[in-house]
Amino acid sequence: MALEVDVSAGNGDTPKEYDYKSRCEELEAALSETRSALDDFQLSSRELEAELERELENMEKQYTDAKRQKERLRMESDEWKVPHPAPTFFWTAVLTGVVE
Repeated sequence: MALEVDVSAGNGDTPKEYDYKSRCEELEAALSETRSALDDFQLSSRELEAELERELENMEKQYTDAKRQKERLRMESDEWKVPHPAPTFFWTAVLTGVVE
C-alpha cells in the first residue's frame, strides 16, 4: 500500500510551500489508527483461537468417550451372542423335575 504525496496544494502553491508538517501529522494519525485496528484484530484473533482450541479439546474428549462407549457396547453385545450354559442347565433341570 503506497501513500501518495500530493505536493501541489491545489491553490497555486509551489512545492516549496507544501506543508510537510501537517502531512506528516496526518500520516502519523493514519498510522496510529491502523496500529490500533491491528491491535484490536490481533486481540480478537487470539480470543477466537483460544475459544476454538477449547472447543476442539471438548470435541476430542467427546469423541474419545464415544469411542470407549462403542467398544464397551460391542464387547457387551459379543457377550450376549455367546450361549451361557447356566440358564440352559437350570431350565433343563426344571423341565426334568430335578429342581423344585
